[in-house]
Amino acid sequence: MYRAKIFLLLSVLINALPATGETLSSNPDPLRMTSSVSVASPELRLSADTTFSWLENGQEIHSDDRLNNTNIKGMIETSIRSTLVSLGFAFNASKDESGYQVAYTAALEKDLTDQDILSRFGLLPGYPTIDSSQSRFERGSLIIYLVDGSQRTVVWRCATQAAVDFHANQESRQKRIARIIHDMLESLPQSH
Repeated sequence: MYRAKIFLLLSVLINALPATGETLSSNPDPLRMTSSVSVASPELRLSADTTFSWLENGQEIHSDDRLNNTNIKGMIETSIRSTLVSLGFAFNASKDESGYQVAYTAALEKDLTDQDILSRFGLLPGYPTIDSSQSRFERGSLIIYLVDGSQRTVVWRCATQAAVDFHANQESRQKRIARIIHDMLESLPQSH
């Protein structure tokens, strides 16, 4: 009986997800939707005294001419740092003084396909493809991951896909990035 309930629940959840390759054409506002997935090592429980720093050479952004006048790197890093602090953690400049290092990859669909994400990170958020007639938007992906400083292994990763609006102003872009990153980092397993 228990197995049947679990199977039924999984079936409902899987059927509720958009199919990979599905095109987002009927939705007039692709900015209203994001799709995320995260995984963590079973033993990972972050306490209030957990400290973070940047993973050396672990920040990967695929640039695009349509975003030349934006500081995506600064927006992402500011949001990661401030969200971790708002969750009660500390962020240090020195990797030697932190328990975990943070890394991320950000790219548009043309530079990081679903297959790339799946093969590199083992995750697939499942955001539908945006109709090519909507040239104002392109699907973007952000993957954030944590490396255990002592073990040198990835212990948590989260991938999110959302529509990137090439016409957005800096303020709305920063707010959207901050909200997405906050939602991603809230999935970190914390000890209470």
